[in-house]
Amino acid sequence: MAIREPVVEQQDTQQTCFLCVLDSTAPPCAVPRLEGLLIAAHEAPIDGDMVPWVTLKAGEHYASITLTRPYRELVKSLRALDGPLEKYRLTLRVYHLPPVTNVTTHNGRSVERYRANAYTLAILEPNTILNITDLNQAEYCARQYLLGRLAPSGGSTAALRGN
Repeated sequence: MAIREPVVEQQDTQQTCFLCVLDSTAPPCAVPRLEGLLIAAHEAPIDGDMVPWVTLKAGEHYASITLTRPYRELVKSLRALDGPLEKYRLTLRVYHLPPVTNVTTHNGRSVERYRANAYTLAILEPNTILNITDLNQAEYCARQYLLGRLAPSGGSTAALRGN
């Protein structure tokens, strides 16, 4: 019985987009990942349809991203917040962006404009991990939830295993 060795191709040392890897039929992206502080969220009529868009401060430049229709509810929720979005210090991470459509200058900083496609994925506060059990506990008794957050006990074996 012969055992075949898997063929290992050399991969680029550049960061690859996980969506490009998962779906080979997806159009290749120009920007695998873009992350920044959310400074604006709006909706604008484009071709007779209300289109959501966000503006991020990514380092020393801005990125204005026109999102797809499923992100309208996210933008509506962000617009419902009281006051400017900068004060909330929210992070938005966007994956699988097509190339920049144009670059302009605003207040001495460059603004890169992107138009998301169906494969683009936007995640608000990507580093926040929610524990469903904790949320159920908070619904049951808010005081116990707060006490558990302020003075956490050690994890049980089942919790550590993920059971």
